[in-house]
Amino acid sequence: AMDLQKILLFIKTKYNLILLGFIAFLGFILRIYDLKKQSYWIDEGYSINAAKAILDNGYPLLSSGTLYTTHIANSYIIAFTSLLFGNNEFGYRIGSVIFGTGTIILIYLLAKKIFNSNKIALVSAFLLSFSTLAIGWSRQARSYSQLQFFYLLAIYFYYLLWQKFSTKNFIFFSIFSLLTYFTHQITIVFFPIALLGLAIKYREKIKEKIDIKKIKTFTVVTLTFVIFLVITYSYSKSFFQNLSTNYDNYFTRYSLFLIYTNFLITSTALIGALYLLIKKTHRTLGYYLTIVLLLPFLMIANLVNVTNFRYIFFLLPLLYILSSYIFFYLTDQFFKNKNIRIFFVIFFLIINFFTLTFYPRDKYYLEDGTPLPNFSLAYEEIKKTIKPNDVIISPYTPIDELYLDKSNYGLVFSFSGRKTDLDIALTQKTNRHNNVPMVLNANQLKNITTTKHGYIIIDEMFINHTSKELHEAIR
Repeated sequence: AMDLQKILLFIKTKYNLILLGFIAFLGFILRIYDLKKQSYWIDEGYSINAAKAILDNGYPLLSSGTLYTTHIANSYIIAFTSLLFGNNEFGYRIGSVIFGTGTIILIYLLAKKIFNSNKIALVSAFLLSFSTLAIGWSRQARSYSQLQFFYLLAIYFYYLLWQKFSTKNFIFFSIFSLLTYFTHQITIVFFPIALLGLAIKYREKIKEKIDIKKIKTFTVVTLTFVIFLVITYSYSKSFFQNLSTNYDNYFTRYSLFLIYTNFLITSTALIGALYLLIKKTHRTLGYYLTIVLLLPFLMIANLVNVTNFRYIFFLLPLLYILSSYIFFYLTDQFFKNKNIRIFFVIFFLIINFFTLTFYPRDKYYLEDGTPLPNFSLAYEEIKKTIKPNDVIISPYTPIDELYLDKSNYGLVFSFSGRKTDLDIALTQKTNRHNNVPMVLNANQLKNITTTKHGYIIIDEMFINHTSKELHEAIR
């Protein structure tokens, strides 16, 4: 009887953590379920290729001689998990599953810290745990799940700094900010905003304590940071090199993506953010959320001249937190009866049903612009008839190596679909990922296909993004 009482007391006092653990466990099951089933897609091939280079060389030096610095932290994570679990879909993808599950815990901790509310924290964790978009990206051998995890850690310590400055929290913030950056360099837009925000918030204290010694220290720190930016600029410049040349309204595209995929969450989160900024007693919190959510979104949507909606995926947990906050604020204001409030919580979750997944699936649609052809099916058919001397011609040579352990020729195309990028690609005679020769025109293709036997593997993105000459030759 005493043991039962202890168990009941534990459940009563720790029910929030027990419920969080249950939510995270279900999220983990959804993320890990049949992880090998879905075919590799194009970008996974690049990440896995870099991870293999790390295992061979200790760092991501590709066989082409190129140092693959994109998503470098992710490359090391994939290399490590493949050592533990094997060179297969599970081994390459399990890291994203683990970080995606960890993010469910982090969103709870962040929401609890910001609003001091278990119900806001639990509903935020619930939404992220069962988010179709979050589950899908947590099953890929790419960096987006890790990016979200490290970004939440960075802004958690940034919130602590926002409340009260301390050297310890600044060190943790800096560490996780660097991990965020080296997971995906798109987040370089966050650092100057965050540091400027801290400088403005503590400007009076900075004025009071300023002296020559600290000016010297500040100068050294600033110069170190500038040197860091100069060194790492080459890692990030590919995202910003096309600014304003052929400007398109990418802001509208990114905004509409959020509205179409998460209309209720996005609209209520916006209301929540506006309320915090308008309400004088909450304005400081509103400024914090502006720095960690709104400004990074605006900069990415306006500066990155490409439509990759996954670039804003790391901000999704903040939308869930804001949406949960304004929902509970309104229900607490207008409905005093506890049963009615519970009804509206259930109703809130139900109307978000179409953005959530509650049953295990082996395939997920990620986004427009992320091609997901069934490579595994195509390569399985090729394996049935391929001969040792057959050649493989494909736009995605790392995918060839994943499925066939060989790659002979690459087909030229533009990832963005822009002619300017195609013109650049046409100057590259070998593939930067594995150094195979590139087929740049119809004559080259004809010479190969008339003298050798093999296979040409293409998909819709290649057809739409290659030269007209090469497209006509393949047809």
